[in-house]
Amino acid sequence: LAPLRNVHKFDVLIRLSLAIGVVSVLSRLDIRKAWAQRNFSVVLWPAVIALAVIGVAAPALIGRLAPTGAYAAVPDYWSQTGHWLDKHHDGRALLAPGARFGRYTWGTTNDEILQALTAPDWEVRNAIPLTPAGHIRMLDAIERRFASAQPSTGLADYLNRNGIGYVVVRHDLSGAETHARTGFVEQVLSNSPGFTVVKRFGPVINPNSITPTLNDTNLSPPRRAIEIWQVGTGAPDRVSLTPSSEASEISGDSSSLLDLADAGTLPGGSTIMSGDQKPGVRK
Repeated sequence: LAPLRNVHKFDVLIRLSLAIGVVSVLSRLDIRKAWAQRNFSVVLWPAVIALAVIGVAAPALIGRLAPTGAYAAVPDYWSQTGHWLDKHHDGRALLAPGARFGRYTWGTTNDEILQALTAPDWEVRNAIPLTPAGHIRMLDAIERRFASAQPSTGLADYLNRNGIGYVVVRHDLSGAETHARTGFVEQVLSNSPGFTVVKRFGPVINPNSITPTLNDTNLSPPRRAIEIWQVGTGAPDRVSLTPSSEASEISGDSSSLLDLADAGTLPGGSTIMSGDQKPGVRK
């Protein structure tokens, strides 16, 4: 059933063929002759088709043609964020906190809106990251740090090692979709070494106006919609060459590097995971 997972991508072709079939059926029916001969099975077809058309048009008739979470326009501050990243592409930008889909207080985009607003590389921990398993574990380790709301002495180095130069904290996310509270993310970044706020965009967002039944002002105070934090002081290396004899071998996975960095035991330079050692290849 895997091909049916994305039927919305080709349902237009299905609708077109069905529409042609309906027109063909109607063109072959002689309603008056069928009624005179009491052939009600022929008369029934137009009635069924009429009900189907009314059912399909029902959302438009009751004024609910737009899907839930529709929006009239993308806020200007997101366009400003995209333009700023175009000019400052020192490493990838990480959208934080992670969220299953792009569901914001101003509307639902499902796919992240930043994809259409900037050219430099960026990433996010969403429902299904299209990246290797090791990279997903890296993103999960970062989200766990954010969810803990605890400072991390090795987080900046960990992000730099993975080519991330900026963290874009989005305070306008719908709270139900996030992996960590936006206030927790800011708490981690503001109390961890190596992070600096370089830009803010948009109006002040009050979390209590998003989830009025949950009063957590002290956990997520009002903030500007978008905050961009710089990681470290320079652009991370995109590609570097290191002799294998100089690389440190680590027993664990990609998330283990963050634990070692926090403990102050992560060796400098490149690392190789024990599981990545290939037979016949010497370090």
